[in-house]
This record gives sequence, structure tokens and C-alpha cells, in this order.
Amino acid sequence: CNLPEQQQALRSVFGFRVNSQVYPWVLLLALQFFMPNLSFTGHLSGILVGHLQHYRFLSCLFPSDGYRREMDSWRMVTQTLG
Repeated sequence: CNLPEQQQALRSVFGFRVNSQVYPWVLLLALQFFMPNLSFTGHLSGILVGHLQHYRFLSCLFPSDGYRREMDSWRMVTQTLG
């Protein structure tokens, strides 16, 4: 994946430097090791859904930018938000 340079930065996990692309996975494993009662499946699901959204596999579930801009002009929305 070609990410901008600032998104490819190194992150720190307990003092070890890791690439930001593997950061969520390393953090998941490290936290599971140090705190075994955490919900591994819940955190794994969050990482997987984040990857699906990043690679636009979930774009069909979200309205397009143009449609969201159109929604901003709806009377119901403008009255609700003031």
C-alpha cells in the first residue's frame, strides 16, 4: 500500500519501534500477552473492519461525499442542527 510518508512513520510499542502498517497487529499481540483477559476477538474484529474500510471494501455501506453534502441542505437536517 502506498501511504504518504508521515503515515509510514515508526510507532513505539513498549519501547520497540515498529512500522505503522503492522502497528495494530503488534499492539494486539502485545496487549494480549500482557493482559490475557482482554477481548482478543473484539480487538481483532476492529482491526479487520478497519482494514476493510481502508481498502474500500465497505464503501457500499456509506453514502458518497456528494450525497452527504446534499443531506446537509435538507430542511430536516438544518432545523435539527440549527
